Amino acid sequence: MPISSLVVHAEERCHSNVCGLLNGHPAIEVVHVSESAIAIVTETPDGSVDKLLWRQIEALSGVTHLELVYHNFEDGKEYHHVS
Repeated sequence: MPISSLVVHAEERCHSNVCGLLNGHPAIEVVHVSESAIAIVTETPDGSVDKLLWRQIEALSGVTHLELVYHNFEDGKEYHHVS
């Protein structure tokens, strides 16, 4: 079960909306919000769902980039998020 810590950066005008969308997702916990970034933790059942979730976050209107801070693969399988 992959668990990740990420920092989401969004345009200033979209920051509040992005934070709300992230906060409403069942696989995402918003752990810290600052003026320039939103720190989140994600927990998904497997690497393919994890990869899909990251792409969904990156596709949110106003998101400028996503930074990986920490990633744990509890199931021991190797997954790649880069195509």
